[in-house]
Amino acid sequence: MILLKGFLRKKTTKNYFIVFFIVSLILISLLISQKYFIKLNNENYKGSYIFITDTLNKYNQIKKNSNFKTIEIGIPIINELEIDTYILVGSDLVIDNDTIFVPLKYQNLLSSIIKVNDTELVIKDVYEGYNNNIFLINKNTAQELSKKVNKVTYVIDLKNWTYYDRIINNLKNTYENVFAFVDTSQEINYNTIITAFDIFIILTLVVLAVITVVSCLNIIEDEKKNNTLYHYIGYSKLRIIMLLSSKIIFIIGINAIIMILIYKLMSNLI
Repeated sequence: MILLKGFLRKKTTKNYFIVFFIVSLILISLLISQKYFIKLNNENYKGSYIFITDTLNKYNQIKKNSNFKTIEIGIPIINELEIDTYILVGSDLVIDNDTIFVPLKYQNLLSSIIKVNDTELVIKDVYEGYNNNIFLINKNTAQELSKKVNKVTYVIDLKNWTYYDRIINNLKNTYENVFAFVDTSQEINYNTIITAFDIFIILTLVVLAVITVVSCLNIIEDEKKNNTLYHYIGYSKLRIIMLLSSKIIFIIGINAIIMILIYKLMSNLI
C-alpha cells in the first residue's frame, strides 16, 4: 500500500490520470449527447411499429433481440369490416372482455361485431392512436385468443429507430412475414446527427485505446528502476509483476469507476 501511495504521488502518474479523465469525459459527453438525440428521434417515430406474423412459440426467440424495446402479442384479422388487415392487441384501456376500441379514424365501425374463432367482440369505443392498424381489446381476452389462432402478430417498438431499415432487413432473413408501420411526426431528421455521433464515438474509443496502451508502456518503462530495486531487496518476479499490474489497474480502474458514475448520473437527467 505504501508503494502504491508513492506511485500515486508521482507527477507522471497524475498526468496519466488527467489524460485518461479528459478523454473519458469527452467519450461520456458524446454518449450522453447521442442518447439525447436518440430519445428525440424515437419521439419523432412515436406510433411506429414493426410487425412479425408467426406462431406463438416463436415468442422466446423474438424477445431475445436486443433491438426491441417492447413486444406485444396481437391477433391478426384479415379481410373483415372492409379493412385489409388489422391487429387486435391487449390493452389496459379495455376493461370488458368482449369490447374493442378502434382508432378514431374508424368510428363509423362502432357497434360492429368481429368474430375470432368462437369469440364475438363488439366495437364499443374509439381511442386516439397513432397506428390505424391496431385495435385494442382486453388483455386477458388477447391472451386467450392468441392460444386459439394458428399465428399471432408480434407488435414491436424499437429502442432506437435510427437504423430501423437495417433491423427490418435482418428480420426478413429470419421471418417470412415482416412489415412495418413507420410514421414520423416531425420533419426534423436526427439520423444524420446520430450517425455522426457514432463516428466520433468510435474515433474517441480508438484514441482512448491508444492512450491506454501508450500509458501502460510508459508506466512499465518508468517503473524499471523501482522494479530493479525491489528485486535487490528480495521481491520475487511474480510479486514485482503483481505490483506493477496493480498500479496500471488502479489508474484505469479509478477512471472507469468515476466515468461510469458520471454517465449514470447524467443519463438520469435525460
